[in-house]
Formats: sequence, structure tokens, C-alpha cells
Amino acid sequence: MRRRPGRLASLGFTLTLTASALQHSRPARLALAFTLLTRSASALHHSQRPKVLLVDCHDSYTHNVASWLHDAGATPEVVAADDAAFEEQLNKDAAALLRKYDALVLSPGPGHPAHVPRTLHQCLRHADDMPVLGVCLGHQFLALSEGGAVKRLQEPQHGLVSRVAHTGSRLFKGMEQGFEATRYHSLTVDESSLTNSDLRITARGLREGDVLAVEHVAKPRYGVQFHPESVATPRGSSIAANFLDVVRERSRRRPLVPSIQKHVPTSTSSFVTRATRLDVDGVDAAAVHRSLFAEDGFWLDGRNTSVLGDAGGPFGAVLTHRTSLRGGITHRDGEVLRGDVLDHVQGELSTMAHDIVVDETGSQVNLPFAFRLGLVGYLGYEVRRETADYPGETSEKSAPEPDAAFIRCGRAVVVQDSTVWILELQQRGTDYDGAWRRTAEAAVRAAKPTPKKFARREISLRPHMSKRAYAKRVARARAAIDAGDSYEVCLTTTFGAELDHVGDPLTWYEALRKQNPAPHAAYLKLDDVAVLCSSPERFLSIDAATKRVEARPFKGTAARYDDATQDLRSALTLQNCIKSNAENLMIADLLRNDLSRSCELGSVNVTELCALESFATVHQLVTTVEGTASTSTVDVVKQAFPPGSMTGAPKRRTCEILDDLEGRARGCYAGCLGFFGFDGSADLNVVIRTAVLSGLNSKPRLDVAAGGALTALSDTEEEWNEVVLKARAVADALVEGGVREEALVDDAVVAAR
Repeated sequence: MRRRPGRLASLGFTLTLTASALQHSRPARLALAFTLLTRSASALHHSQRPKVLLVDCHDSYTHNVASWLHDAGATPEVVAADDAAFEEQLNKDAAALLRKYDALVLSPGPGHPAHVPRTLHQCLRHADDMPVLGVCLGHQFLALSEGGAVKRLQEPQHGLVSRVAHTGSRLFKGMEQGFEATRYHSLTVDESSLTNSDLRITARGLREGDVLAVEHVAKPRYGVQFHPESVATPRGSSIAANFLDVVRERSRRRPLVPSIQKHVPTSTSSFVTRATRLDVDGVDAAAVHRSLFAEDGFWLDGRNTSVLGDAGGPFGAVLTHRTSLRGGITHRDGEVLRGDVLDHVQGELSTMAHDIVVDETGSQVNLPFAFRLGLVGYLGYEVRRETADYPGETSEKSAPEPDAAFIRCGRAVVVQDSTVWILELQQRGTDYDGAWRRTAEAAVRAAKPTPKKFARREISLRPHMSKRAYAKRVARARAAIDAGDSYEVCLTTTFGAELDHVGDPLTWYEALRKQNPAPHAAYLKLDDVAVLCSSPERFLSIDAATKRVEARPFKGTAARYDDATQDLRSALTLQNCIKSNAENLMIADLLRNDLSRSCELGSVNVTELCALESFATVHQLVTTVEGTASTSTVDVVKQAFPPGSMTGAPKRRTCEILDDLEGRARGCYAGCLGFFGFDGSADLNVVIRTAVLSGLNSKPRLDVAAGGALTALSDTEEEWNEVVLKARAVADALVEGGVREEALVDDAVVAAR
């Protein structure tokens, strides 16, 4: 069997499932080392910060590069390579534009370096003696500009870690031999093409021997094939420091410009939340929901907290949204609003923004849970058409459910252990009508467990595309990865069936939560659609008071077993799986990038890398990324949407690939569901492990979507088995026949799309 050309730093795991041991695993140590090194670099005092132009080739790690430079003492300015204003300035006077900066950095990106935007050629041509650093694609472009060539690697290196042997050149000054570096590339500089060039090789893979860094013999131009900004390149900060030392030696002296802290304005409001506490044992959340919110409503169903509510009351409303190439349309209780849905979300939150909670006496109360009144609902995957990573589709596909749906929630009931809170939105200066509170209190006190019988339907769910068609999509995704267009592609499909009848959708959700409990589960019923979600994955949470942002992406899945020995073996195999750890590392770096778009520079850190967590039906590898928001909560979500764990990376180019491969709208699946609070908080899951009941008022059907991350290491059979495993985790709770492999759509039809 052929040896892999790289390895993961996380292979040094201590093979145990205890929480204490996980804290000391290799990934955890890497994350801690990365945090300490970047923080120490940030703490260094410099008389002035060099200004660096960072040209972004639409990579999903560019903002990590920006943070990496910032932490080392620079002030980076990120500009998209195809930005029209940037191109216009270069055409007008490129030399004058570049004189505003002390250094030029060319970002990573998808594709071949021969096809980069012309702005990169202009920048390099007019850079003169300005220090230049190319990372990954930028490194390859630097080689091409000096007469070199690139070629495909025999085996792509995505999310793998190599040891680096270097010559001790300026970029690697003071660094030990064999330091670890993360690689995301399918192409590499052809060493033989550099023989007569002005570039010399300064680093290679210690074991692989391929070119990992170059340096110009006369100009301060450097290229690194690996990613020095990755969380799994712990000595990357030394490379940034060495590059900036070169920059400072050559830069024009600039007056020190004090940094300006971004301020997020808080709206003044005439609203408060009124909270009534009840001490009641044995309250059944489902019974409360049936009593108070029997028609349309929601149930946010956490580990020990249930939040129930609807759009009733004087401040309630329902918003549904459809995206369009011609502009989105939102319906709000009969009113039609045009524009992006997240702009409308921001408007709704601003109108009633407040952070004060009072009890019946008017005294301020600190609630013991994260939820706040606000907007509750979901952003479906197609909302990406209205975000930063929208790649520009040529067709408009839509799912049965709206692309986004929210309840403006002015009243809710929160059940937490033996305590229940009744929350109501109240406008200052108005008389309080306690009628609904009394109704809610009576419902809570009467809400004892009354199990509703649910009979699984005697049907099976069939896939949108067959196993054979899926295998063809895997091959096409692998071809895109081999060509350097993507590092990881999260390919999905749907399993579905028509239903004779549905009955009470809440009983379906109760059956799902009983078999597949999850920390970010939810139920949402609006008109003729019900979303039954058993998601274990958090997309984003934002704390209004501290501005702390947290993301917890999942990548890497293995089945659970009743037999304890077999279950342990499955967990350990996952924990030590090269492919699963590579997937997780790629998404960890992607989420760092996405948070860096809207968080304070230098605040984004990985606090947990590739930790093992076990749920009712599967084991998962989980990473935690944190930062401090520098802008609004809605903007934080917009800059990170759609969830990177459901796209792959680079996100923009990979979304284009997925559009071509999947041939369908994902709907709410692969989006996020949760709440935006009027106080500026939010907690949103990733919509996975989810069933959607649609057509409740006409022709009902049930759909369950599932997918998996494809990398250069993917095995087609294993990928299909993972998809089926994830779909069965939901389907088996609802239908007798589970999921089948026969195609719902003929292979020939799918292949033609």
C-alpha cells in the first residue's frame, strides 16, 4: 500500500475518550500553542505598523492571513483581486497606488495561477523593490512570473501537515528544522522550471522533497506553498515576524497612526422584556406547546432548556422570504418587503432593541439562560445568494419551504428544570395587560406529560439520486479537488417520500427527539411547513454583553454501537482517521477566516481542535473557534453564512461546484436555525439531522437531507455509507422502511443536470 505524502499533526492523539485526556490531545496542544504564539506576537510593541496590501483571490483563508499579519505587527488592508474600484485605480496609476503601502501579500486561492485576475500581474509589475509575499496560489503565481511552471501533485495535500526543511534564509531566520506546516494544495512549483530563473528554493517537504518556499535572488520577494496562518502551523508567527522585519528595513518611515476601536451603536428603545418566574416541577414542554401554541410556533430544544413561543400577541409577526436573482422578497403579515432578508432582520431587531428585563415589580432581572425575545426561525442555504460568498448562479432553484422564515416573538415560555419563565415584550409607558400571562401560567401548571402515540409510517425514503449517480458526483468533485479548484466539497442529497397524511406535526418531532436527542434541536411550524431538527452542531452564538462569538463546526462522523467495545473502537478509529482530521482542520481554518471578517483583528482563536463528542447515534469530531465581534450580530452571521461545514473550502468556488453537482435547492437544510435577540444576542445551529414536512395543507411529503465532506482522500463507498448513516439517524425515527438506495429521479435525468 502506497504511503500518504503527508500526515496530520493530530495523529499523535492519546487514544482515550475521557474529557481530561482530550484536553491534552495533540490538536488541543496545537490550538493552545497557536493562541499563545499569536498573542505574544500581538503584544510586541512596534514604533509603527507597516501597512500591507493583501490581495484576495477569493480564498476562504485570506482573512486568516490578515489576522496573522496583524498579530505580527502589521496593518493589513484586504482588497478583492477582481474589485472594480481597485482595478480602476491600478489602471490609472498602479505605482502611485502601491506607494501607499509598505508591502504586498498575494493570497491563497482556488484554481491555476495562470488564470489569476490581471490585477495581480499589475501589482507585481509595479511593486519594484517593495517586499512581496505569496501564499499558496500567490507563491505559485510568483514562480510563474519569474518563468517557472507548476504541475499537479501525485496526491493532493489538503488539510495535511508536513515537516519543513529549510535553508535558514531570511524568511525562516531562527526557526528550527522540521517545523510543522499545514498544506492545502493540489498543484506545486515544478523544481526543474526554476533552473534558469531568479528564484531559489528555500524550503522543501522534509520527507516529500517538494518545493515549499522560494525567494528572489535580488528582490525582497518570497513565496510559501504551505499556509503559515493555519492553526496547525504553530510556528507560522515567526515567518510573519521575519517578513515584517524585511518590510520595516525597507519601508518609508510613517507617522504612527493610533488604532481606532470600532464602536457598535446600541439603539435606545421604549421596550422592555417582562419576566415572570414560576417554580413548578415536572412541566412537559410538549404539553405547554399544545396548550399555548397549537397552530404555528416554535420549540428551541436544548440540553436542559426548552423555549416555546409563537407570533401571537400585539408584537408578533411572521416573516417569510424567497431569494431571487432579481432581488429577494419578504412577506410580513401581508406586507411585501423587497431586499435582502438579513437587512429586514436587522430592521426588525433595531425597532424593538433593548437589553432590559424586569419582573412584575419593575426590578431588573438577570435571566439564567441565553434566549431573549426577538426573531426565531431559520436562514436556508439559498440565502447565500444574499451574502458575501454568493458565487452568482445562473439558475434559480427553490425548495418547497421558504428560503428563510422567522417569527417575531413578543412572548415565550422557557422551561428550565423545575423553573419556568414567562417572557412578554412590553412597551414603556403603556398599561400592562396580564391576561396572556395568566393563561400561560395556567397552561404551565397543568402541563403534565401526556405522551401522544406516534406510529411510524410504513414507507421508506428514496434518494434524489442513486448510489451510482452519487458516485459519479464524487468523481467530479475529486476532479475539481485534483485541479486545485477546491480543498473540500460537502456534497449532499435528499431522501424523500410523499405522505397520505401527517396529522399533528409535533408528534413527529417528539418521536425524533426521543430517538435522536441533540443539544441544538428545534421544532418550527409555519403554515404548511414543519421543520423537525435534531442538530448537534452550533453555527454561531453571540453574547450581547461581551461580544464573544463562538462557532463549533463538526467534521468527521462515525456510527455508534450498542456493544461497548465496538462503540469504543468506532470512536477511536474516528479520532485517529487522517481524512476526518483533515476535514476538520480545513473547516477550523475556514471558520477562523469567516469570523475574522467581523471580529476584532487578533481576537479569533481556536480553543479546541478535533475534540471527540458522542451523541445518540453518532460520534463526531468538533472544533471550537472564538472571537470578539467588532460589528453587529446580524453582520457577524452574514459574513460567515452559509456554514462552512456544509460547503467546503474555498467557500465561494466550492459553492459554484456544488451548484453544478447537486442540481437542486437545499432549502432550510445546511442553513441555520435559532434566534436573534432584541438585545443583540444570537444562537444559531447548523440545520443537519433534520426532517422537513411540507405541503401540509395540500400534498404532504417528508424529506431528509444528508451529505458528507469529499477530499482527496475520499473513498466513494465510504462516502455513500456516511450519507446513509446520517439520513437513517433521522428517518428511522419516523418511517418503518428507513432509507433505500433506489433513485427517486432516474440516473439519466440527474446526469443531464
